[in-house]
Amino acid sequence: MSYAAYRSLEGSPVVINSATESEASGLVVGRLDLWPPGITDGHKAIQLIQASECDLVVVRHSADDVRFAAQIKSSEFISWQADTLLYYSMEISGPESQISGIELDLLGHQNIQISDSLIGRTFSDYRNHYSSNPLLSRIDVVAAYQDWTRACLNTPNTPVFRARDQDFGAFGICVLDETSTEFTEILLAGVVPEARRLGLYSSMFREVIQRQSQRSIPSLVISTQAANIGVIRAWSKIGLLPVLALNTVHVMRRESFENVQFLE
Repeated sequence: MSYAAYRSLEGSPVVINSATESEASGLVVGRLDLWPPGITDGHKAIQLIQASECDLVVVRHSADDVRFAAQIKSSEFISWQADTLLYYSMEISGPESQISGIELDLLGHQNIQISDSLIGRTFSDYRNHYSSNPLLSRIDVVAAYQDWTRACLNTPNTPVFRARDQDFGAFGICVLDETSTEFTEILLAGVVPEARRLGLYSSMFREVIQRQSQRSIPSLVISTQAANIGVIRAWSKIGLLPVLALNTVHVMRRESFENVQFLE
């Protein structure tokens, strides 16, 4: 989920059906986002899940609550931690002093083929919490990202950029959420495999920082799975610092999936 959406959570948590994930997986999939820390616990989360009609509920909660996983106990459900999502942030103090030579081209609806191609090449080997679940691994992550990026094209405040280098050509794609005046969130960013370890990802990132500086946005936020060490190292060199950790837990009805071999 986006950083802005997570920060805006308030009141009593509820299980929300995820139509996109349900259609893609053939299950009834729900989402339960718990914020702020302490607003609920694992015992209350199980009660909410029991009251839903979902086969699977994807729960995200603050990693600060180390008791949560032990509290998700019920004879009706099987559960496990599927990943940890880390959010990083940096303050934007002013324009970048170095010129990267990278160009960010704003893409529109007429550029769907370009965005689809870049997403396909960039995220062909990407793994997320779906990979922990044999019933969600059937979801095509690349196709999901392509659909998501298409929805952002020509949508106010969610610009999609193609990154180009004069020598290398088109090498990366970046999707931003510029809705807030307090920060900009990078929703999706990556470079094609042949452009990795050449410093092009960092150069693209610095161009994004330059754009936000020109918009007088004070900070930048981005997130990834904890196992994505390569990109986290790149962020550290640029100056991003960790600000939030969320655990992702899959909770499934045991009676519906008792014959499924989970975590082989």
